[in-house]
Amino acid sequence: MIEQDPFGPKDMDLPASREFDETAALLALAVAPRRPPAALKAALLRAIRPEPQGRRTRIWWLIPAAALAALLLIPALKLARRPAAEIVSVQGSVSVSGRPVGAGSPLRVGETIAVDPAAEAIVRIGGRAVFRLSRGGRAVISRAGSDIELSLQEGWALSAVNKGNAYSVVTAHGRIAALGTVFIVRAGAQRDYVCICNGRLLLSGNFPAKEIAAEHHLDVYLSSDAAPAPAAGPLDGHTDGEIESLKAYLPSSSQR
Repeated sequence: MIEQDPFGPKDMDLPASREFDETAALLALAVAPRRPPAALKAALLRAIRPEPQGRRTRIWWLIPAAALAALLLIPALKLARRPAAEIVSVQGSVSVSGRPVGAGSPLRVGETIAVDPAAEAIVRIGGRAVFRLSRGGRAVISRAGSDIELSLQEGWALSAVNKGNAYSVVTAHGRIAALGTVFIVRAGAQRDYVCICNGRLLLSGNFPAKEIAAEHHLDVYLSSDAAPAPAAGPLDGHTDGEIESLKAYLPSSSQR
């Protein structure tokens, strides 16, 4: 069992006081549950004592206590605003959440990137992955801890992923999780087209999870009501030359 750190006036070599209790209450109620950790927040809340009847509420302590709470929240706010990715190449009309963008523009978690049918954008997610969005594509980047997820709503996304990085493309029909690979996903109304160009993929959804692997292209159709089926489609949009061009934007594992 993990022993919780003590939090109280005696533990901090301070005299017991109403000011300590009120400051603890402010910090506990103002900061998000995971900043500070839940155990610390619980300890702060336990420090609150009822206000004696008839005693006038003190407010002078609010200014320094609020300033301290703000300092605790600044790092979290900066992290939330940090770009998730960078648009490194643009051809044609590309927008992020409705505003036109060009190469060098940031792409943050939750923002929608969209390209016209004849346009494309290459987006690099740090040293983890790079993807090319084309054919009227619309997509949103999200994070679950250290995992990167690309929600592909329309169009095509060709992705190259450095080994050891959790990266998935999610559509209305299922999840395509990379296991260190290059692959393309074409989102469709009735079914998706998925090609593992080199490496391994884990396909999951409303069907038994299936792993597919290939050294040089293996494609399937992915639908929400059936197991993945062989596609045997053309290499439209992801020729070997296009793949090598995309991988050039991705730093090798040794450069990260």
